[in-house]
Amino acid sequence: MAAIQFAKGDAALDDGSHAVLEQVAAYAKQSRATVWLFGHTSQRIERVATGGPRAAAVALATERVRAVAVALVEQGVPPDRVELVARGNRDPAYREGAVEGEAANRRVDIYFTR
Repeated sequence: MAAIQFAKGDAALDDGSHAVLEQVAAYAKQSRATVWLFGHTSQRIERVATGGPRAAAVALATERVRAVAVALVEQGVPPDRVELVARGNRDPAYREGAVEGEAANRRVDIYFTR
């Protein structure tokens, strides 16, 4: 598994993300694996949107997985082998309350299946 981190309220990939995604794309192409992308947000409200905090979290998580998916497809991973799941703030990997936990939960987790 790999993970891509994001700034608060943002879905833009940073420079460090591209190196990880190059490795992910190379493995996915070589192994013919399906890439599963799970988008997450922190428990705190990162953005305001119609539909309330849960809808805002899912919308932001969706933007994040799409950004990662676009980068992988641009690097040659077939789109039919990239699956996107927007989890929003439902599955925190880390306990929040500290800045580190909140930051670590703003992520896209990447898994492979054959």
